Amino acid sequence: MEKEFTCLRFDWGIVNGEIVRSVVGEPADGCHYWRVAIPTDKGTVVIAVDEDTDQVWVSLTDEDLKTEAWKPVPFLQDWVNVELGWCWVGINYLGYKDTFSLSCDAPLPQWAFVGEGSSLTCYQMRGPRESVRGT
Repeated sequence: MEKEFTCLRFDWGIVNGEIVRSVVGEPADGCHYWRVAIPTDKGTVVIAVDEDTDQVWVSLTDEDLKTEAWKPVPFLQDWVNVELGWCWVGINYLGYKDTFSLSCDAPLPQWAFVGEGSSLTCYQMRGPRESVRGT
C-alpha cells in the first residue's frame, strides 16, 4: 500500500459553496462509475478510483467534459444549481483511503463514493437514525 496516497488533491475551500453546474460520470458495469465529475465556475471536481488499490482520489481540473464518455449521473441531478458543501475522506482499517463523502447545501454527508472492484459505487446517506432507547 502506498503510505503517502493523497485522496483530496486540492484545497476544498476553492469549491466549497460553489454552484454545481452538472453532475456527469463515466459509467462502468451496473450502477458503478470509473469517474464522476462535478463542474463549478471554479473548476471541475473529479472523483476517481485507483484500479489497483480501490483508493479514491479527488482532483480539481479544467478538463473538457464534452466527450461521449461522460453521461449525466441520474441519481445526482438534484445537485444541479445547488451549492457544494463539506467533504470527508474515509480510511479503512488497513489504511486505504477508499471513501469520499460529499454534501450539498448542508454540513451533513449525503453521498459516499466508495472504491469497490476497481470502480466507484455511490451510496446515499439518509441522515441520523433515531435513538433506539428513546433518549
